[in-house]
This record gives sequence, structure tokens and C-alpha cells, in this order.
Amino acid sequence: MVEIILALFLCSILVVIGVLIQRKGSVSFIAGYKEGRVRNEKKLANRIGLTVILFAVECFLLILIHLLLFPLNGLYIGILAVVHLFVVFALFVQAVMV
Repeated sequence: MVEIILALFLCSILVVIGVLIQRKGSVSFIAGYKEGRVRNEKKLANRIGLTVILFAVECFLLILIHLLLFPLNGLYIGILAVVHLFVVFALFVQAVMV
């Protein structure tokens, strides 16, 4: 039970970060970002914030599956994190190219 509460707390921090990214509407935290290259920074921030929120929800679901149904290898969460990093990179590239 303590593990579920800890997982919920940590994943909720990620959700808060995602919401802050969406609300701020700025992506200046991305390395290599140059102002003026992205035409719609608000839309990009909204998509990146949503990606962070989805990552938090997916991590929480994987932790619940691990604790309640059957044990999972930590590799699954690592793969999930890498996939989400590629999604953020693809969103950034798409925003620059448009």
C-alpha cells in the first residue's frame, strides 16, 4: 500500500510539471531551442505538457500492474521513458519544420 501511495505522489508531481508546461506555454527549457524558430510555441508547449502527463499516467499504471497483478521488469518503464523522449523530440522537430 505504501508503494502505491509513493507511486501516486511521484506521478502526480510529473502531472503537475506537465500542466505547468501547458499553462506557461513556453518551451525555452529544451536544449538547442532558439526563439523565433518555432511558429506556434504555445501549441508545442501544450503537446509536450500532454506528453509528460501521459507519461506519468502510464508509469502509474505500470506500477499498479507490477504491484497488484504480476511483477514487471523495470525495463518496461525505461522503454516507455525513451519512447516519450522521442515523441517530444519529434514534436519539436515538427514545430520547427512547419
